Amino acid sequence: MLGLLRKKNIDKVSSGFAAALAIPFGKRIEKATSELINESPTPYDQNIDANYILTHIGGANHRLFDGSHSPADMWQKVKETFPDDTKAQEIYNYLLSMVKDLQTVKGIPLFSIDDKASYDKAAEFMSQNYNVNKSWISDSLTINLTEFLATSLGMLAFIFKWNKREKDEFADLASSLATAGLIGGNPLLLVISLISLGSSFTKNKNKMKWSKSSIRGILGMTSFVLAASMFASPLMGLIAGIIVSITVKRVTKNIPKKDILNWTKSTYEKNKKLIIAATGVIGLSAITGI
Repeated sequence: MLGLLRKKNIDKVSSGFAAALAIPFGKRIEKATSELINESPTPYDQNIDANYILTHIGGANHRLFDGSHSPADMWQKVKETFPDDTKAQEIYNYLLSMVKDLQTVKGIPLFSIDDKASYDKAAEFMSQNYNVNKSWISDSLTINLTEFLATSLGMLAFIFKWNKREKDEFADLASSLATAGLIGGNPLLLVISLISLGSSFTKNKNKMKWSKSSIRGILGMTSFVLAASMFASPLMGLIAGIIVSITVKRVTKNIPKKDILNWTKSTYEKNKKLIIAATGVIGLSAITGI
């Protein structure tokens, strides 16, 4: 795979793939991976789904609430299915069941939510007061196969950028992927990107140049998503998004950093509530468990 991508292009592939998942076209990509493995239920799958079958809690989002589908909970369910299984059998069937769930659009939750009523209340509050889409909230708490792939590609891109010590390009890449992770509701990509972004900042002596590179990354990715989402045709959307994104990055490269920061600040102030609410959902949910 690395031979095909080449080290110098993997950051472009990574950011491009992450961007595609952040627009409506991304759902088609996720659906395309939904039948890679035969989904015929095994006794392990049936035991994992037993709580939902009994209660029907959460409907389409039941994996968040049935206490059986997070990595830790799923492991317990697999172990309980046949107590006399060997460790190798448990591990094999655990991974098989997990991949089956990962390949679906809904994916698996990073943790189980015990109090659905509190979650519903919080989601309703975010929706009414900050215009945060409820489906985005549930997506931001789960991970699927395509999102996992995007995160893995992002990790490789970060590793190669660190090796080359291209700090400003790294800042652009990290901020781009963080924006894609936020918009697309990919929690792992968002967390990894933010950690990498913070680490890059502490190691980069030229903070002024670094911050401009980060802003260019955010503006480039945001402009791609906005432009691509305006077209019903996936192909036209991707072409428009790429053109707009490249234009934005080239234009901002020649604009003084002060002017970019002033524009960014004014835009932030106008949309402060929405931005704060959106970026806070993942962290708040992880901390409170709602």
